[in-house]
Formats: sequence, structure tokens, C-alpha cells
Amino acid sequence: MEKGDIDLATFLKTRRTEIDSAFIKYHWNEMLRCVKVIHDRKIVHSDLKPANFLLVKGSLKLIDFGIAAGIPSDMTAAIKESQMGTLSYMAPEVLQGTSGDGKYKIPLKADVWSLGCILYNIVYGHLPFPMKSQAAKYTNV
Repeated sequence: MEKGDIDLATFLKTRRTEIDSAFIKYHWNEMLRCVKVIHDRKIVHSDLKPANFLLVKGSLKLIDFGIAAGIPSDMTAAIKESQMGTLSYMAPEVLQGTSGDGKYKIPLKADVWSLGCILYNIVYGHLPFPMKSQAAKYTNV
């Protein structure tokens, strides 16, 4: 396993100046490619966030597949017994909960929502829904 220089979350927290648009474009495309690779294999990461992108020699690597799940070939979403992920980056359909059978359905598009939250954070310097309480986040997302 490669040793990373810094994770994207730490980079964003410690930056002192505005991020250059060329940096944003380059690394945004890298994030999209990383996620496309796993989605092409019908894997939903379920916890995309800046801390799970590692900067290694100027390139981004996607890490922490601890709660990732494969999507069965006859289905359109991964099935999980409980809600998992990082609240600030969770898609609305994941926050809504179960569909009556007590299981959570996590589609690939949930990762796309998370990517949008990451891009917003990079561009604007804060989360799109920066509420302090969990209840406020649920309401606003």
C-alpha cells in the first residue's frame, strides 16, 4: 500500500489560500475516474468524503472501502442492514431510511451525491449543508 502525502480533508482544512481552478479541475477529474472504476464493477463506496481521498505524489487515490458493497447483478442498489456513511455527505435517499423491509438500499447515485458535496466543499470552502445538529442536516438535505 502506498503512503499518502496527505488526505484531501486535511489539505482543505490547512490551506491558507484559495484553491487554484486548475487544481480543482485536475483532481475533480481524478475523483470521477476513481468512482467510475468502482461503479463499472457495480460497487458502491457508501462513504465518499475528502478524508477518503489520499493525495499521493500529486494524484488522488480512493481509500477506505470498509463499508463499500457490491450490487448484485439483478439489482440496482446494494442492500445493507443499517445506515452507514458520513452524514454530511449522505444522499437524501440514504437518509430517508428503509423501504419497509428494514433494509437500506444504496444505489450508485448515492456516491454521485457525495461527490457533489465534495466538489462544493473544495470550491466554496465549506459543506453545502453545514448545520451543527444531526436533525438539522436531515431536514436540510
